[in-house]
Amino acid sequence: MLTKYLTVGLICLGVFISLYSVVRNYRVKNCQNEYGLAYNRKRKALGIPLIPSYWHIKEQSSDFIWWEGNENVIGHKRKSVMFSGCSIYGELDVYNLPLKDGIPRLIEIEYKYGKNRDNDSITYTYQVGNSATVVSKYLIDSLFSVERIKKN
Repeated sequence: MLTKYLTVGLICLGVFISLYSVVRNYRVKNCQNEYGLAYNRKRKALGIPLIPSYWHIKEQSSDFIWWEGNENVIGHKRKSVMFSGCSIYGELDVYNLPLKDGIPRLIEIEYKYGKNRDNDSITYTYQVGNSATVVSKYLIDSLFSVERIKKN
């Protein structure tokens, strides 16, 4: 009799775990859709670079989506969108710059969403080779201008 109850209990547990996984994956996919291309209208209003319609998802998990276009392009090449549950908390945009003296250069712009609009923050990083430095918006805007790169 005990074996029968254990078997039924294990079967119920297995069904519960399977259903939980399906529901969780469905919820994660809905969140990812919400913060993908559909979120571009909100990004535009906030002045954050958009995800171009021709980009594809390179990698994804339950807490981030990595979108990319052409990794070798000069300009906007990648965007990562980070979220917890169904709440977005950050985005990271990466831009290739032309080589300088044969050394690769990148710009990274990280947006962190606060609890309300007043708590949002932006960090600008300029990377030359393996050396990265947090810099001002003014320097980043100057680099975009000099290199004739659109921030989109």
